[in-house]
Amino acid sequence: MVAGVDRVRPTPLRPVASGFGMSRTSAAPVDLGLADRPAGMLLTACTTLELLEPDGERFRHSAVAEEFPIPRQLPDLRTPSPRARRRAAAQGV
Repeated sequence: MVAGVDRVRPTPLRPVASGFGMSRTSAAPVDLGLADRPAGMLLTACTTLELLEPDGERFRHSAVAEEFPIPRQLPDLRTPSPRARRRAAAQGV
């Protein structure tokens, strides 16, 4: 963080975290018959979601993507979280 610079906020990541919005963004090119250029569509979607920024003819991570990186090891969503296990135990399941 640089002194005198506003703190980067995770607001653009909220649609990604919800999952559904991102899946629909990814599926939109197919729905619209534009699947012949999937890489360009993905870059456009990530730029719209403020995850990437154009840098000449290339793209780079936005300030949000740099501040809130995705962990290398994503959680296994097939196993219940500790909170879900405690809740199930309390309910006698």
